[in-house]
Amino acid sequence: MEKWKNVHIKCFAWCPQSEPLIDLTWMYSHLSDVEELYISADINFNDGSDFLPPLHKVLEAVKSLKTLSLDQRFLTRTNVGVQMSSSRAVEDTLRNLTELELIASHCRPTFAGFPGNSGKWVDHFAQTLKNVIVLRTDGVVPEDISRFAVEVDEELHPKIQNLLGLIEGNHSRLMSLQLNDMQLWSTSSNSCLQSLTRKVFPLLNSVKIRMSQIETQNILSFLSQQPLLRDIDVTVFDQFPVELLNVIMGRKELRRLSIKTKTFGNISSTTWERLSELNNLEVFLVHLVPTYRFATNSELLPSCLVHLPQSVTKINLKGVYTDPSRTIITSEMLSNLIPAHLTELCISKCGPCVNDDVLEFICRTFRFLRVLNISDTGNGCTDYGFIGRPLKCNSTPFSITDLRGLRHLTLRSCGVITDEALIHGIKFVELCYLDISNNARITQKGWRAVLVQNPSLEVLKTSTLEPFESKKELIKLFPRLKEHLKIVSDGVDSDDDASEIDYIDDDYNDPVEVFYDSEGYDFFATLR
Repeated sequence: MEKWKNVHIKCFAWCPQSEPLIDLTWMYSHLSDVEELYISADINFNDGSDFLPPLHKVLEAVKSLKTLSLDQRFLTRTNVGVQMSSSRAVEDTLRNLTELELIASHCRPTFAGFPGNSGKWVDHFAQTLKNVIVLRTDGVVPEDISRFAVEVDEELHPKIQNLLGLIEGNHSRLMSLQLNDMQLWSTSSNSCLQSLTRKVFPLLNSVKIRMSQIETQNILSFLSQQPLLRDIDVTVFDQFPVELLNVIMGRKELRRLSIKTKTFGNISSTTWERLSELNNLEVFLVHLVPTYRFATNSELLPSCLVHLPQSVTKINLKGVYTDPSRTIITSEMLSNLIPAHLTELCISKCGPCVNDDVLEFICRTFRFLRVLNISDTGNGCTDYGFIGRPLKCNSTPFSITDLRGLRHLTLRSCGVITDEALIHGIKFVELCYLDISNNARITQKGWRAVLVQNPSLEVLKTSTLEPFESKKELIKLFPRLKEHLKIVSDGVDSDDDASEIDYIDDDYNDPVEVFYDSEGYDFFATLR
């Protein structure tokens, strides 16, 4: 057996046991070259069980480990203090770690138990990790701010200190920090938190934070201390603070800006004009939560587009609902962008702001696009916007096929397009992902054309019925097909164009990695 390079260990306890359900000792000899290790615990793990996966033995064996991902529920259900603190081999492994991720996959991050039941081991763990450059805490946090108290639970403060101490102990080496607990930055007199917000992280260039308005001052203090920040990703679970946006706009060296919030309130267009001063900005993403689309945001979309600097290569706007009587995207709003630079353009769930005129401008101008997402547009988009048919008087022909390098195309709920747009327009050598779901006028005829005309297609989404009589027929016609599934639709649009997704790597050499759910379509095929 070849030695493993990365390993996922998932442990389940079905009932209380005095001995492990699985003997894992056979695998230790294969772990010496493992560089990435992820250990998770199922949410149904029995609290009364003595089932104890030998975590310390695994960590002793992975001598080349660089990345460790730990499920916090695994740690809170396992007393590892004695074994961890007494093992020199474990200490050697932890000292070599450069990336640490703490996962709370079933709830908000449970820092109350981080990272185990033994306080002494917590201190030892934090002291041993001295070379971490990437630290992430991950978890599912409800978007409803009312689910949490305005003030953070005071009992949580001393336990959060464990995490803050770990961060502070590695502050001189950390380059990327992702903290996904909205109450971690709560305004309080907690000395450890106050110390962290005033500390300079000399190498920190990327930060991702979830927060609420009550945490604004600590976030402002923290961001203002970091001289090398190039990537800021902020989720605010209520109204986005004006002062926070002003601080962000003042970071002239910023290369990536991602904002997710419920509303921007009454932020003036003058504030958005400062976007033009961010001459190093390459990626710009703004997402508004659907239930908080107010008319006050109707001027946001044009303000964002008009003032984007020429350095921008990726644009992703989602949920920026506009008043159709006042605001539509025009070619003038996009004319400031350099066609050869723009590689990704995503406009989804923004109301009827896109029509055939802007689609024509995109097809004629941005020939180097790799990713295009035009979704939930209303009825303003027709076949003409993609294939230039029927040809208008005094107009030269154009087609979406002019975007020869396109690899990822999403046309979900895109106006009133038909099979004609697919047959005459969707012809790409490199296209590997296509979503045409929730378009009522697309039939099996368009399906078949797409599969034939796009030799690199790996993923296809649609809401129509299966275009083939059987899976056997499909595999016979397309032998590269590896997976063929049918999923029942629940009638809700899928939502796979989130800002945290990178559809394509910078060099565009590797296959596109796409994360998607089962909402909004009945069938998808995966081609290899």
